[in-house]
Amino acid sequence: MKQIERLRPQQIEAALAERSLIYLPLGTIEWHCHHLPVGLDGLTAHGLCLAAAEKTGGLVWPVLYYGTGGGHGAFPWTVMMPERREIEALLTQTLHRLGQMGVKEVLLFSGHFADEQLQMIDEIAQVWNATVR
Repeated sequence: MKQIERLRPQQIEAALAERSLIYLPLGTIEWHCHHLPVGLDGLTAHGLCLAAAEKTGGLVWPVLYYGTGGGHGAFPWTVMMPERREIEALLTQTLHRLGQMGVKEVLLFSGHFADEQLQMIDEIAQVWNATVR
């Protein structure tokens, strides 16, 4: 079991003692036409993170189902943050707390590939890498 929300504290600690890595998948709730689920981005990111954790160790955080950018926020069944500050605040606080709890590595992985989303992740990663090491 790699999904952190399903584990008890002692199971989390044991898993992180083996590899101090948290995969943090990001996605959106957005229109992908009639043939695909609105949660496709997050479902994809979560699935890939679970597969990676099985191979490399670590645990997978629940999907954060919000994104920014892409220019299609008015489509049906789409909730997109117009600016990144709300998502950035959630991610920054999550990373801060994970660092306080001794987590050494966090992999932010987005299934939503808008330039704004990817730039936000890169900038958050730069700050995290500068403060953790």
